Amino acid sequence: MTCWPTQKTTQTIHCLNQENEKRMTVFTLNNQKYTYPEDCQDVTIQQVIEFYRDVYPTRPALMLELSEAVSEEPINEKRVAAIEKKMQSKVWISAHLYPYMCRVVHHFCRVPVETLQGTSPAHLEYLYHHCIGAMRNPGEVQYKQLYLIDGEVYKLPAKLMSQSTLQEFAEAAQYEENAEQIKDGNFEGLLNVCSVILRKENEEYSEDVYNRNRERFKNLPLQTLYEVGFFLKTLSLNYVLGLNLSLLKRAAQELQAT
Repeated sequence: MTCWPTQKTTQTIHCLNQENEKRMTVFTLNNQKYTYPEDCQDVTIQQVIEFYRDVYPTRPALMLELSEAVSEEPINEKRVAAIEKKMQSKVWISAHLYPYMCRVVHHFCRVPVETLQGTSPAHLEYLYHHCIGAMRNPGEVQYKQLYLIDGEVYKLPAKLMSQSTLQEFAEAAQYEENAEQIKDGNFEGLLNVCSVILRKENEEYSEDVYNRNRERFKNLPLQTLYEVGFFLKTLSLNYVLGLNLSLLKRAAQELQAT
């Protein structure tokens, strides 16, 4: 028996913002209730890291081939069309695509693969697209400096990490590289950066603090990484602009001196 989605349920989880809640849509398969995610608030950082580590590498070869083809510049339209034609094959869909979809849905919804294999293709595709879409739907991303985690206040650096140590800045500066790799599943890199710069008020950076934060932050919503990533992107841009302004001022002073 399949009952397609019926109601909303709200589950409170540990998160950076006390107002953040996990809102999962309930559905029923074989008289058992499960939930699927709607957006980045509904999946944890750890879930996404494990997805890219354990599930994503098992995607069908044609999906990988298509991803590579559409990334080419210029795009080879004939190659893309040929791959898409192969992906329309009912044999390929049944033998490769649906088993992969089952693995994805099992990972995020915890529905047994055997149960998913007995549901309709339309229901499986519905769940699959919600699970994939949730990771790519951060909603409204805003700059926040203060966060509440497990009843304790954490904060991001105020301005350009001017009061931070060289070690902290060097580690956080890896954000640019990590951000480029997010599309390939390197959310773990951004988690590492988050564990460096997001700390309790008046807390000094140390390896113990980093390890504690990293373990704690794994259970936060994926939305958190997008928010911290937004902060770091803004920070990086301001740093570059500030550096360029300093160089211009220095050049002007040198010109005046000649």
